[in-house]
Amino acid sequence: MLYIEKKFEYEFGKRKLLITFDSGMYGFISGIIEPTNFLEFLHAAWRKCKAAGMFPAMEFMIRRKRKTFIGRGSKADMKPSETFRGIYRIYLYPESIFPLEQNPGFAWAVSSTLNKLSRFKAIGALLRKTVEHEIAHVKHYATGKAVRARILVLDRQREKMNKFHEHLNQLAYSGTGISWKQSGLADEFISLRMDLFFFIENFQAEGIAMYAELCVEKSSFDMYSEVKKTYRKGKRYVKSLKLRFEPTSSLTEDRKFIQEIKEGRSRSAPYRIGLHMVLAVMQHFRLDIDRIMQLSPIAFIKHYETAAMALDLKPLVSVNGGAGIFDYAETLRKIMKYYKSQGLDDVYEVYRKWKLDDGLS
Repeated sequence: MLYIEKKFEYEFGKRKLLITFDSGMYGFISGIIEPTNFLEFLHAAWRKCKAAGMFPAMEFMIRRKRKTFIGRGSKADMKPSETFRGIYRIYLYPESIFPLEQNPGFAWAVSSTLNKLSRFKAIGALLRKTVEHEIAHVKHYATGKAVRARILVLDRQREKMNKFHEHLNQLAYSGTGISWKQSGLADEFISLRMDLFFFIENFQAEGIAMYAELCVEKSSFDMYSEVKKTYRKGKRYVKSLKLRFEPTSSLTEDRKFIQEIKEGRSRSAPYRIGLHMVLAVMQHFRLDIDRIMQLSPIAFIKHYETAAMALDLKPLVSVNGGAGIFDYAETLRKIMKYYKSQGLDDVYEVYRKWKLDDGLS
């Protein structure tokens, strides 16, 4: 059960902001920065965010990370399911914004080189970008009918795969129809395929949110130059995607890329590649960010393929046809081929029978 330690309410015109602190988090913040300053940074970020203007009420919940999240770099998140229900809430994780091992006194890497005022400004800038990023997500999921439909499909697919995994475990336990090895193999395949699907769906969402951050960093910029710059950066992340999703890839022999994947480079790929994709689509099609939000995730990638080629760039990502350096359909075929070679065909037969007899239609 969640215990709210403190809460603060603000009004700006007809809009309202609620900032709540999970148990222990107000004290955690107090050890790093004066809480009133922290609250003012969040309040100011909310006031300045144009996208926040469409929501009559919003909540920032300052929360301790769940154990499964510890060690990951996510500073904040939001839940699409809450946004769909009209609950506009953002979760902020100070343990990532201000790592525990560097507390108290906000003694992060810059503390030895920046004075107190500079560190103070750095905290404000970081919180501003974080808030802009998450509110961009909220707006995307609140207004984008196509992305909402895709998320609901993904949720149903995840539910179906979880039920099938339970079915496999029951068969393996009873010793009828499938071995534990086959059950484990199917679990690997299902997880990898769902991860791939998630990554493909996420390029649009994270690209939109990263664009919001870019607009905070730079009041004006040359779009074409940013497309080229983010393309060069994005190419490095494509290699980590190949390592993660191509089981037979020769890259698995490269220790450098193995280390990169351990450090989470592939998890950052939707952010870095997504920003490039958004900028390319804006440059070529002259679409603003609101119109990009209305595209489905797959339509967005197809728009990007066209834009990249028109800009004389080989697409970093493509849906099918092999146009991109990383192609969804081609990668899925490689995954299927690999797991079939490991004996997954028998599991396919079990799945078809389960789907007809006991599964979800």
